[in-house]
Amino acid sequence: GAYKELYHYTRNINAGEFDREGKRYCDFSEYAKGTTDFVSPDWMGAGWYKFIGPHGINMMPEKPPGTGHCNTKAAGWVAGKHPETPGASKTVDICFDFGEKLLECLDGVSANITNCGDYFVYQLPEVPECNYRYCSQYGGTGKADWDYE
Repeated sequence: GAYKELYHYTRNINAGEFDREGKRYCDFSEYAKGTTDFVSPDWMGAGWYKFIGPHGINMMPEKPPGTGHCNTKAAGWVAGKHPETPGASKTVDICFDFGEKLLECLDGVSANITNCGDYFVYQLPEVPECNYRYCSQYGGTGKADWDYE
């Protein structure tokens, strides 16, 4: 099926809260552009997406990345596991991390993930508000790199 690509380098969990130009991003199409906060350049509204990056396949993290990563305030992560079998789909909760333990899963949204063999595709809704954004990290199916603490 058709999907769009979330390719922007600032989505990586290793990116800080602001980019080199002092901008923060969110995946909220209706957001009125502010002075520091902007709609992500690769966000095209709710739909199916694949994460790609400079090292190839990317996926959403399965642990809270902490606040102020992925060039946003509240970084989005999968509260659960990706489907392990190629062809399998599952519904997951995506959380947004505001930092402290009690705030790691604020304003979660429901999303679908499909395992496409070498990569995942995600059916993502608009985030609840700025500054919420879907995060990515290197690693496709079976070769995830969780070592980002």
